[in-house]
Amino acid sequence: MMSPRSTKFLWILQLLVIGNVPLVFSSVKPYPLSWNTTHDFGYDGPWHAIPLRIGRPEQTINLYPGGSWASVVLGTHIQDAWGNEYPNQDWLKGSEVWDASLSAPQRSGSSQNNNIAQANRGGVSGSIDGNWGGQVAMNMTGLGVQITDRVYFYTPDNGIAIPNSTLSVLASANMTYPDGKVVPLDMGFLSLGAREAQRWDPYVGNVIPDYLSINGYTPSSSWSLHIGSAVMGIPGSLIFGGYDSTRVIGDIGTYDTTDGFGGMFTELVDVQLGVASGSGSPWSFQNKTNLLQDAGSKTQVITTRMNPTVPYIFLPNRTCQLLAENLPVTWRWDLGLYTWNTEDPQYERILNSPAYIKFVFNRPAGASPIEIRVPFALFNLTLTQPIVDRPTQYFPCRPFQNNGAEYHLGRAFLQAAFLGMNWVTSKWWLAQAPGPLGLASSIVVISNSTETITTSAPSSFWTDSWKGILTSLPIDGNPSSSGSSFQPSSAGNGTESKGALSSGAIAGIAVGASVGGVLILGMLFFFWRTRRTRFTKQIPSPTVSQAQPSIPANTSTDAQKYELPDRQPVAYELMSREQY
Repeated sequence: MMSPRSTKFLWILQLLVIGNVPLVFSSVKPYPLSWNTTHDFGYDGPWHAIPLRIGRPEQTINLYPGGSWASVVLGTHIQDAWGNEYPNQDWLKGSEVWDASLSAPQRSGSSQNNNIAQANRGGVSGSIDGNWGGQVAMNMTGLGVQITDRVYFYTPDNGIAIPNSTLSVLASANMTYPDGKVVPLDMGFLSLGAREAQRWDPYVGNVIPDYLSINGYTPSSSWSLHIGSAVMGIPGSLIFGGYDSTRVIGDIGTYDTTDGFGGMFTELVDVQLGVASGSGSPWSFQNKTNLLQDAGSKTQVITTRMNPTVPYIFLPNRTCQLLAENLPVTWRWDLGLYTWNTEDPQYERILNSPAYIKFVFNRPAGASPIEIRVPFALFNLTLTQPIVDRPTQYFPCRPFQNNGAEYHLGRAFLQAAFLGMNWVTSKWWLAQAPGPLGLASSIVVISNSTETITTSAPSSFWTDSWKGILTSLPIDGNPSSSGSSFQPSSAGNGTESKGALSSGAIAGIAVGASVGGVLILGMLFFFWRTRRTRFTKQIPSPTVSQAQPSIPANTSTDAQKYELPDRQPVAYELMSREQY
């Protein structure tokens, strides 16, 4: 005779099976995604991307993170519900394209069609921009079809499969530049979720963060993102169910998202030019404010949207002009962008110095504004074919007359900014992100009730994270003869300082110090240095395995892909929890 405890266990087990509640035996934890470590991408980058394996047999497609609901994928051989194939444009060589004809719509032994790759859900059109407004900003046209299929993404301790993941597969997608040149999209977007799954009766299309939370993988339907910089060697960070607190520096802006699509809107109140403390300036000033102006040269406040699905920084024309007046750039009307005059000595002075553009945003509830500094080193981006005939360095401020549309702050800005969102509480976060030098990763859980997040790094750490990377300037704006890197600021709030000690003064202090003082200073310096580490040598959080799966790269390459150092490939088995 069974004991009451055994009977109760069987009753619970039966309830789970009949109720189709997933049995989850592993720990609930945040899941950081692995990024492509062999290639960077983009006609206008280079940018980091995340590999995603789609369908059966699996095809690896690299995607930029961003957008809501369906992930956007360039496709071929896409059919509607009646088996009619959509007219498909010719994608450029090296583009990240998924062949829908290779994905089996149904597998033997399955009582339910869990991986429908070829059925248009009742004629539902797919988004071509990830639903975050990039279509208008980038002047995009195209055709997408809404489908579902199994997807699999890499994590440091192996990977996770998502059945019936909602996808917007594009038969065509093009951007038109001011001179009329039509440029095909080169890559799609990895969705960052939605409040719930998409439904087209009787079908359900899973969205990744929601699925992970409901099925007991992550503690909440949430995400955090720092796209990093391919140019400066800052790796990307995308975590579902948590965030890396060392990617968050200083003050944090907490905002509401209420549009149902995860729109991240905030008021931009000023754009400024500045130089980190401890360095001279490449200009005749240390700081210039009130550059956010309208056509009548009046200061203004604009609503901006954080959007990693677009490459540029879309600002009023007058603001881009005021910035350009202080830079060695040339306006290219055919591109709608400024290109760097790389032969001008000021080009290297500015890009190698700790000079930056500061973006000042309002925060709700009367909190002081939040400031995001983007050093010019991150603005040394490159246009390649088919946008231009030969590689061209450009400055990513794009004059934009919004006419009721949104001003977007795209990937160029987000190289220096942290974003996060909790779909459950409808809160999102904005903060300063670090440079190439960083602290060891510290992953923090985002729970279903999380409305605020914290940081492991004070405001002064932003300067530390660029120390040794950027070169300080004397007051006259020329590089110092010693080529010394600029020193960390002692100011906790990151404000500029004009009173840095000279090297002679520092030497005098050192000579006059006692032997005991020198020893103490040396010990402190050694301790401080050993605690610092580059991102490439981070020690993962205990919740994340140190093993990094090798990311398979497409065999074809072209001008917009950038080779990174080779890595020894490692084979990994798929997780046993995959669903079919």
